[in-house]
Amino acid sequence: MSITFTFDLPADEYERAPHSVTCGCSDVEPMLFPNASSSGAFIAHWRATPEDERVVMEGCADPDLCRHYTPQVTPLGIGAHLDVNMANGNARHILSVLGLLPETVSGTTRNPFLEDDVSGDTTAEDFKGRVLLAMAVSPTDEGTPQVEHPTSGARLIDTGRSPVYTERILAALLTLADAAIERGAPIRWY
Repeated sequence: MSITFTFDLPADEYERAPHSVTCGCSDVEPMLFPNASSSGAFIAHWRATPEDERVVMEGCADPDLCRHYTPQVTPLGIGAHLDVNMANGNARHILSVLGLLPETVSGTTRNPFLEDDVSGDTTAEDFKGRVLLAMAVSPTDEGTPQVEHPTSGARLIDTGRSPVYTERILAALLTLADAAIERGAPIRWY
């Protein structure tokens, strides 16, 4: 379970960008397309092809499984590489530091696995202001230890935060905010 901070590319920029298509296996060689229309045409053809006849990408570790699921399409060189993804517990911490987690309770041990998902959006300018303020006033993040949360079933472990995690993530979020401002796009998290 994780939360991603991102922004949507303007439609014309998304269309013009080259795209890669992968099945999701770690060693797969991505198929490259010059724009969104061509990758979309490939996906439409792939979906119309009977499952047992679908293309298997070079390096695919599990062809039977990957033929069953639609490949992942990713725009290259713009925006997508700026996304910041983190575990729910860490994302809640960052949202709290940014003042974007309304039910934040200071000093309370929380179970990030059992709470509702957090999602939202704000203007890129507001987000950048919050990041800059957090960078200016937040103390150095000393990290947090791993914690096991008791449940009636599965074993849930919050792996904690490494030292200076907050500073590292805030720097990445500042880069994301600058790119979103440049494109006139809001920041969203989900």
